[in-house]
Amino acid sequence: SRRAFMLPYNSYNAYLKRRFGEPVRKIPVNAGFSCPNRDGTLAERGCIYCNNAAFYPGRGSEENSISAQLAQGRAAFAQNGRARKFLAYFQPYSNTHAPVEILQSRYREALNAGGVVGLAVATRPDCLGDPVLDLLGQLSAETYLLLEIGLQSIHNETLSRIGRGHTFEQFTDAVRRARTRGLEICVHVILGLPGEDRTHMLQTADAISALDVQGVKLHCLHVCKDTRLAEEFALGRIALLNQDEYVEVACDFLERLRPDICIHRLAAQAQPDVLIAPLWLTRKAQTQNLICGRLESRKSAQGRCSARNGSK
Repeated sequence: SRRAFMLPYNSYNAYLKRRFGEPVRKIPVNAGFSCPNRDGTLAERGCIYCNNAAFYPGRGSEENSISAQLAQGRAAFAQNGRARKFLAYFQPYSNTHAPVEILQSRYREALNAGGVVGLAVATRPDCLGDPVLDLLGQLSAETYLLLEIGLQSIHNETLSRIGRGHTFEQFTDAVRRARTRGLEICVHVILGLPGEDRTHMLQTADAISALDVQGVKLHCLHVCKDTRLAEEFALGRIALLNQDEYVEVACDFLERLRPDICIHRLAAQAQPDVLIAPLWLTRKAQTQNLICGRLESRKSAQGRCSARNGSK
């Protein structure tokens, strides 16, 4: 295994360990929120790749209270003694897509659970009005709070193609307003989106590096059951990256990111019963090791080609 200080990128897990003095793990919770891309606000079928069951196992059913879900998650970690401190991770759908009073109640319930030292809230840039950001800013003054915002690509043509329902400009506006409230931001990016080549993806890396964001979570485009992407894939309209192609472009992407940006994830991992392709996605640890090995073979690391280092 690789020790955190040997990694050729800025690990978020290592950052949390430094901040809290010991390992901190996320416990996903389902707070029963929807998404404007699913509830009819913008659309009803979601983004073309969206099937929340792909990355969110059934343990956290919204039928269980947030407290019960967190207790179940703590018990699972206690069995192997991996952690005593946790972030309540509001993960599926858009976790700021509700009235502020409801958001506050559910966030507070999570913070009152044993072992919870902070919140991670995943959402979309168009679900971050000023009242919501005011609430998140207030909470971040009391506890650790991470705001995860789905972007996927800086290219508006791509965002339209995949049915995101927002623009890059909306994203940058949300980031600006969130940062005025001191919020820590992690950006979600998908590599290998339809119509994008290496140049598009590295332009996304450069643009993110120029923004006041603190983290990035990388995913590879993958096809899950019961999605519009699955329909297009079955018709032969979608080309997916193979594992080596993903490793190569992920390394290129990391080299372009500022070295101070924390890397929350190098590769996605979908549930096997939902995943259609690519099947190498089930080998998450192998993909992470290949990325580290590729960077080391290049004698490179995160930030080596970033604008901060004066290189393009």
